[in-house]
Amino acid sequence: MKKREYNVSRIIGILILTMFSVSLVPILYASFFAHPIADDYSYSFAIHNTIQNGGNIFDVLGTAFSKVAETYFNWQGTFSAVFLFALQPGVFSDNLYFLTTFIMVGSLAFGTFFLIETLFTKYLKLKIWYSVIVSFSMLFVMLQFMPHKSHGLYWFNGSCYYTFFYSVSLVFYSFLIRLNITHSKRNRLIITIFLAFLAVIIGGSNYSTALMTTVITFFVIIYSFSKKSKLKLIYIIVFSILLIAFIISIVAPGNRIRAEESQGSSPIKALLMSFFDSALFIGLKTELPQIVFFVFVSPILFIAAQNCKWTFKYPLVVIALLYCIYSCQFTPTEYALSKSGYGRQMNIYYYAYCLFVTLSLFYFYGWIIKKHGNIFNIGNLFKFGKKYAIIICLFLMILFVRGSFSCGIKELTSVDTAINIANGTVQQYDKEYDEINHQLDSGKKDLVIDDFKIIPDFYSKLDIETNPNFWVNDAMAKYFQCETVRLKPD
Repeated sequence: MKKREYNVSRIIGILILTMFSVSLVPILYASFFAHPIADDYSYSFAIHNTIQNGGNIFDVLGTAFSKVAETYFNWQGTFSAVFLFALQPGVFSDNLYFLTTFIMVGSLAFGTFFLIETLFTKYLKLKIWYSVIVSFSMLFVMLQFMPHKSHGLYWFNGSCYYTFFYSVSLVFYSFLIRLNITHSKRNRLIITIFLAFLAVIIGGSNYSTALMTTVITFFVIIYSFSKKSKLKLIYIIVFSILLIAFIISIVAPGNRIRAEESQGSSPIKALLMSFFDSALFIGLKTELPQIVFFVFVSPILFIAAQNCKWTFKYPLVVIALLYCIYSCQFTPTEYALSKSGYGRQMNIYYYAYCLFVTLSLFYFYGWIIKKHGNIFNIGNLFKFGKKYAIIICLFLMILFVRGSFSCGIKELTSVDTAINIANGTVQQYDKEYDEINHQLDSGKKDLVIDDFKIIPDFYSKLDIETNPNFWVNDAMAKYFQCETVRLKPD
């Protein structure tokens, strides 16, 4: 029976991996036609000029730290984010900008799988294929239905600020769990060092991720005290490092300057609006494809709950707590801007939605099993045999496709990119960008450039204006070492 169960989960896991890998082909191929835009220029022009003038690695790093210091006092305190902004791949060569998509997809895939594998395989001792099925089906749903493809995959500044640091936070959570699993003093020391390093990185990242990570780590400390864990001192040290880094980011003089340009909310209103924003977001994003995903992983969640030694006594309390933690990531933008944020932030709200609903279902199923026994026998799906398991998977796949058509099949990331590759839109965009680059590299001091005639919806505009003093125009002029850059009037 165990052999059959293993074989079924392996077959389904291989199918999911194959589907996910195939779906990446057009997404990654489209990355080779993406180019720097807007903030990519404003944060990296100093490093680009350093490299163009023959600077070595120490010059480059020194320039990056100088940019962090300048931004800290003049615009925003997110020091680790600004450091990476300055090192966008295009500064070394425009031909390397395609790495943006590879980095974002790779980090999100690694972070998601690492967390699920830590929970299900390392902690609950389930077969590795269960972790593969849950994590890669989740990744498929996240990538295909991400709210803003450009800001999540093809724009380094926007995707790094949110998608990348969200992925780093998943690695951080994984190490928090692994610290409790391992009994080796050497491994605990190594994990603690990693946690301390990641705490600094996350504390200086976007405020939504930094806040949610801080809140989660705080509850980990409370849990460690309730269990009288010997690790509570380590958790406190890691939490302190994270909190200090977060505070350093918050108190930056540049934040006050930036706040003067926007109308924010009071702390209480921002907190209350966060619950409204998150409930609205969950409602809007829960469509048939997402429901199919949650149904698809439910048998594994049942099996995981059966293997878990928790009592699962307080489903309402735990699910409400998970909802509060999820909602807190909406608070920073409500406080600063009186709204839930921009497209790039919607992406991490969506990633976290997929994860938090999955965790809520896991706890809910655990409560059902502990209170009523395995009355639905749903965890035995993988014991039905290959034929029945594959039939059920095909049925759910048909439902998923049907739901995708209802949501707009052309909006799926892989479909959208494949269509634009097939009709030559991305190639035309790339050609027009090369023409603009040729103008910018012409050596002229005052440049008037044409705008794009066509832009796929998963890329972003240059955002320059006819006014040469506009901030994007100014950043591009500094990046290409000319005096002015402006858009040709219509």
